[in-house]
Amino acid sequence: MSEQHYFGGCQCGAIRFEADLDLERAMTCNCSRCQRLGSVLTFTPRSKFTLLQGEAAMT
Repeated sequence: MSEQHYFGGCQCGAIRFEADLDLERAMTCNCSRCQRLGSVLTFTPRSKFTLLQGEAAMT
């Protein structure tokens, strides 16, 4: 497994997070929006994810 540490957030900047991710296990979504944006998805256990800001902004 080749996990690396990443920082990210939502488009508007209200939510910020950090996570350890294995991008070798990433996948592309086949919905029309994700295909248009070129989105790639990956998942990680809760234990490897930290919400830095924006809990109240999540829905």
